[in-house]
Amino acid sequence: MYLTTKDLQQLVKVDKSTIYRMAEDGRLPAIKIGRQWRFRDEDIRRWLDEPGSPRGPESSMSSSEGSLISRHLVELFADLYGVMVVVTDINGHPLIDVVNPCGFFASLLDLPDLTTRCATEWAGLAEHPDLTPTWQESRFGFSCARAFLRSSNQLVGMVIAGGVRSSATPDTEAFERLATDLGIETSRLVRHHTEMYELDESRKAETARGLATLATHLSDLQSNPRQRSEQ
Repeated sequence: MYLTTKDLQQLVKVDKSTIYRMAEDGRLPAIKIGRQWRFRDEDIRRWLDEPGSPRGPESSMSSSEGSLISRHLVELFADLYGVMVVVTDINGHPLIDVVNPCGFFASLLDLPDLTTRCATEWAGLAEHPDLTPTWQESRFGFSCARAFLRSSNQLVGMVIAGGVRSSATPDTEAFERLATDLGIETSRLVRHHTEMYELDESRKAETARGLATLATHLSDLQSNPRQRSEQ
């Protein structure tokens, strides 16, 4: 027996595009027949019982009642602080599409494996020893900071701010290495590299503090959606 995409949306509590993205990058057990994804009922049920899945015992990201509010908070933060933002699980897999992408990142959205590359980059942020948000250089030539999402004493995800221009401009060799890695022309990177967000040191520090506060709110909403909705 196969489940429909609508069935999965009700089970996992995410939108259709997220279902397809999870199937595409292997986070969701699925079979592609022609151009359509198919989901075997027994595979999905088994997957849902695994630790770390949207309904597994290690995940706090399954609650849907606070998801809309969470999305609005992320969008508001991105707009107020002038950065792009993404929410991921603890392994760097995105749970939402990137909000408010800078022009440079937006110019790369047509790359078929961009999500996989970014997930690898984001996963690396989880390994940084500092638990508080600190700005770090990304492989794409801009700065990112992350704050952890928590469930009780567990780290279950991250909210990441990025798209901020680094203090040092990449040299020609850096552009060429990145272009080769991405499989695109160097001129494309050079053309869009100025399209990043500008934050001075004071603003970056303020944004990092705000990111920590945002992570606290998102963690609370996911852990106690019903309690929050009644307040």
